[in-house]
Amino acid sequence: MSNLLISYFKYIYFLPIFIESIFISLLLTPIIGSIARKFKVYDLPPSERKDSTAKRRIHDSAKLKLGGVSVIIPFLILIFIYIKINIDLVVFAIGIIILFIGGIIDDIYDLSAKIQFMIQVLAVLIITFAGIDINYVSKPLGGIFSLNKIPFEFLGVHLYFVSLFLTIIWVLIIINAVKWMAGSDGLAEGNISIIAMIIALLSIRFQTFNTAFMGFIFAGLMIGFLFYNFYPSKIFSGASGKSVYGFIIAVLSIYSGAKLASTLMVLAIPIIDLVWVIISRIIEDRPKSLLSLININDKRHLHHRLLDLGFSQKKVALIEYSFTFILGLIALIITGFHKAIILAFIIIFIFIVVVSITHISNKNKSKVLNN
Repeated sequence: MSNLLISYFKYIYFLPIFIESIFISLLLTPIIGSIARKFKVYDLPPSERKDSTAKRRIHDSAKLKLGGVSVIIPFLILIFIYIKINIDLVVFAIGIIILFIGGIIDDIYDLSAKIQFMIQVLAVLIITFAGIDINYVSKPLGGIFSLNKIPFEFLGVHLYFVSLFLTIIWVLIIINAVKWMAGSDGLAEGNISIIAMIIALLSIRFQTFNTAFMGFIFAGLMIGFLFYNFYPSKIFSGASGKSVYGFIIAVLSIYSGAKLASTLMVLAIPIIDLVWVIISRIIEDRPKSLLSLININDKRHLHHRLLDLGFSQKKVALIEYSFTFILGLIALIITGFHKAIILAFIIIFIFIVVVSITHISNKNKSKVLNN
């Protein structure tokens, strides 16, 4: 019985900081909203916009931005209060600050996609060159495979090419997958809350307790903010939030010690959505460069397709939350070789669902145009 209590205690131990984080963002968000209102930092609806982004926006009235400030600033403060300062933590914070400042500037001045992407790359390069990387992957049948097999020297610094490359790609994919998911009230924020919680629980399992602290802090702050961001939203995260959320999740997934299959499973929906949108853009729009590909504004994302099928923003959010929650439970429960098999089936299943929803949505649009 005592062993059981000890097992549960290591989870209950994080409950106070989780609750504290919820209340911090609950109290701080209205203050940030007042500041955004005072300085007129709004996300305008399509009817009031003249730029190409009007095509993908679905809100019908001006919404306050800068909501991410009520999550990111307390996150930075709390992790330095509760976690012993080390070089990895400082580098992580620097990456967050770079994206956060870039996001605030974007919220105010609407930066181009090229500049936004350059800011992302800068933040990712800083953490990878400082040594935060994916240096191994687990084998399905047990054991690990080291990625530090190909040494590479740059400016006198000894690096490992495969590990470096995989980390850069991984973090950039997660940043943009989360960012692209943030197109409907509370959609990205709710999913991120669940994902952060799952990563925190996995971190406890793998005894990376600093990451568990960060995961619970982040999940709590996101849930507190979600009270104002869920449909009908009063405030948006803005670029000051959504540009950083994916970065935090990507780095926490590296820190957590969780298996790659577990992380991919929890993030399956945003990643598959991103991949599908990219494939669609390449086939249909034939962009001439990566930046042209990223800069395309459309309604090809999963949430747009579900809205086209008649689901409300609230239902779209709840549908995706449910899928993310189920995938998270699977990641927590299933281990070993079975997880790799289940992950493969999940990816195939979600991909089929996304393709089917896209097909039905396009068919409905064709009928409307023909009528």
